[in-house]
Amino acid sequence: MTQQTDYEKTGKSVRAGKRMMNALVYALLTLWALMVLFPFYWMVLTSVKSYGAYNSEYIPQLFTLSPTLENYIEAFTAVPLARYFVNTLIFTVVTTAIMMAVTVLAAYAFARLNFRGKNAAFVIFLSLMMIPSELVVITNFVTITSLNLRNTFLGLILPSVTSVFYIYLLKENFEQVPDDLYYAAKVDGTSDLKYLFKVMIPICKPTIVTIAILKVIECWNSYVWPRLVTDDENYFLVSNGIQAIRESGFGRENIPAMMAAVVSISVPLIVLFLIFRQKIPDLPAEDHGRRGERRHKGMSQKRAALLLMGLMLCLLALSGCHGSRGLEAFEVPQEFDGTQQHEITFWAKNDTNMTQVAIYEDAIKGFEALYPNIKVNLRLYTDYGKIYNDVITNIATQTTPNVCITYPDHIATYMTGTNSVVPLDALFADEKYGLGGSEIRFDSPAQEEIIGQFLSECVLGGRHYAVPFMRSTEACYVNRTYVEALGFTLPETLTWDFVWTVSEAAMVKDEAGNFLVNGQKVMIPFIYKSTDNMMIQMLRQKGAGYSTDDGEIEIFNDTTRSLLCTVAEHAKSGAFSTFKISSYPANFLNAGQCIFAVDSTAGATWMGPDAPLIDISEDKLVDFDIEVMMIPQFDPGHPQMISQGPSVCIFNKEDPQEVLASWLFTQYLLTNDVQIAYAGTEGYVPVTSKAQSSDAYQDYLARSGEDNSTHYDVKIMASKLLLDNTQNTFVTPVYNGSASLRSAAGQMIEEVTKAVRRKKTVDDAFIEKLYADMTSLYRLDQIAGQGGKAAVIGEDDLGPLPSAAVALIAALVGAWVLMGAYVLRQRLRKKK
Repeated sequence: MTQQTDYEKTGKSVRAGKRMMNALVYALLTLWALMVLFPFYWMVLTSVKSYGAYNSEYIPQLFTLSPTLENYIEAFTAVPLARYFVNTLIFTVVTTAIMMAVTVLAAYAFARLNFRGKNAAFVIFLSLMMIPSELVVITNFVTITSLNLRNTFLGLILPSVTSVFYIYLLKENFEQVPDDLYYAAKVDGTSDLKYLFKVMIPICKPTIVTIAILKVIECWNSYVWPRLVTDDENYFLVSNGIQAIRESGFGRENIPAMMAAVVSISVPLIVLFLIFRQKIPDLPAEDHGRRGERRHKGMSQKRAALLLMGLMLCLLALSGCHGSRGLEAFEVPQEFDGTQQHEITFWAKNDTNMTQVAIYEDAIKGFEALYPNIKVNLRLYTDYGKIYNDVITNIATQTTPNVCITYPDHIATYMTGTNSVVPLDALFADEKYGLGGSEIRFDSPAQEEIIGQFLSECVLGGRHYAVPFMRSTEACYVNRTYVEALGFTLPETLTWDFVWTVSEAAMVKDEAGNFLVNGQKVMIPFIYKSTDNMMIQMLRQKGAGYSTDDGEIEIFNDTTRSLLCTVAEHAKSGAFSTFKISSYPANFLNAGQCIFAVDSTAGATWMGPDAPLIDISEDKLVDFDIEVMMIPQFDPGHPQMISQGPSVCIFNKEDPQEVLASWLFTQYLLTNDVQIAYAGTEGYVPVTSKAQSSDAYQDYLARSGEDNSTHYDVKIMASKLLLDNTQNTFVTPVYNGSASLRSAAGQMIEEVTKAVRRKKTVDDAFIEKLYADMTSLYRLDQIAGQGGKAAVIGEDDLGPLPSAAVALIAALVGAWVLMGAYVLRQRLRKKK
């Protein structure tokens, strides 16, 4: 009886242990499932939130009580997503079909056929797996471009129709099929191809289906290669469309619409998995016995093997290395040939709305009417960074645009190509076709009519490489209602001490945790959008070093250290934050959660409770009096503020007449009609005195507050701020690497702000490490001492190859040598 009782207790204990183990396993699996599925839930949730509701959430909400399908409509109307679906389907089906044919035939040749040099060829072929795909993207791009296959389905498909890994995987699977089946088939008179399709493929179907599914997913999600090889929307894939949809929110990030697009394009892959999930069992693994020696010396098989090897070599040739050649220096033609047809490309940025697109289109139409032999093709971008990336990519293949709106810091990098950017001084001074030239068919401004402070930023190495297109500065948009509620009076010129004092005073809360000044749970009194400008202007106002004109880095000084400590002090209390850490200053300002919002004057259309463009829902808006003021100053008697804005450069081409045609169009962008129309869309100001003093522009300024669109008062106040203080503006030095230094300047403020939020101590040791990190991250030690020469001739000395790079190259060379020695040794053993 006792033994039975003990047995029952033991059994109960074992069962209890199993239940606990099962409970633990299921709990862990449930937790893991939640972690895996949460991104999908968040994707769907975000896709049904309205654009304004999403941007109003300072703390992301895990559910929504007002779902909407408007984002799905936006996803298919903001861009031609349906067309992208069709393009992606064509690309995926054709690429997968060709790749499967190549993979099956190549794997069969390596697994079943015998031909001279098969093993050596396979080892070499397999070694290609060591080469990262990123290394061959540019050479593939050069090849496709040289074959004139850009913006074609053939150019999209060709580099993706073979895969070393898939061939290796299928070859190994083919080799597991017993030789006895092959011999039996040959006795019955079966040909090799018939044996492949009737026996090998059915047996290895799971592997083939797996490869096909993986390839479909790869093609469907492809982004980098389609983005490089296509700039025509008729050939865009769904992955290209997602980014365009993301930025369809009036130039802002439209995350809900992007998520709706992601949900839509994910459905086909989910359906594909549901259909084929049961057709992907474990790969055949049982041992079919030792395979006999295969000897197939038939001439047809050798020809088939050679044909397959030749096909693979042709496909791999797409990864070949191609160099680029420079262009001859441009010389101004004596006459412009009006009978020669030209087609030029114009790359520009659309900041906020379709109004700017209409201005570009009207300018092109007006210019083409004056010059019927010149056709201008417009390509719009939502971000200057994307223009920069595409130009850099296209310099090597000489497929850059003719005319490009960009930043001078970027132009300095473009100039590292040989004669890639046209110096404009000779064109400026040309009597016939220069600024205000006698042969110009429109009212072109003279050089002295371009505002000198704006034109100075376009000088690189003593020569002009661009002309300014629009100009803005930074402004501080102030909630005057809250300033006065805190007991302060706005001074005529803001000072940093005043801003910090008011910001700290606004951090007082009541017992319920609400801020006294706004009665809300959220308050960030001071938000700065472009922290690079913040650091640059503070240093300028302090008279401290940033960099010299020839590229000597001076930013890592004691003044910078003191400024960063001040930023840390106020970030620690929560009185200060940045755009990258929080969000757009306008969102917080308009919701009554910010007092001082610093942004570009070109961003004025987003500022204020009556702003024509808003990112948050209307129920979040708070009514207040807004003031547009100069950025804070250390010395109000001698204000300093940055001059910023896009410029226009011209890229060199083989035909000087084409360059001259580009220059004529560039001048047309400086005419009064274009300048005044574009300045009316945002808080930009025209770059010529002719446009600024014109009756049309003065009338525009005089109608401030007449409406909340074209004549929105905050926007015109921001424009007047720059017009009244043009003499107080400055530009930063431009050279090859100045963009990196600018990024480092802003990154230091971001890093300090993040650090104090994470309870870190910002002391001398922290700042010294920050200086070292910024120098390393942005390679500022390679910029210093170049004397600006890199910006002029593109032949800067990069110094000795880094030791890490030398070690990597040596390792790669050693690996190839060892592989070659191994193959040679195997061949010598066989001969013995």
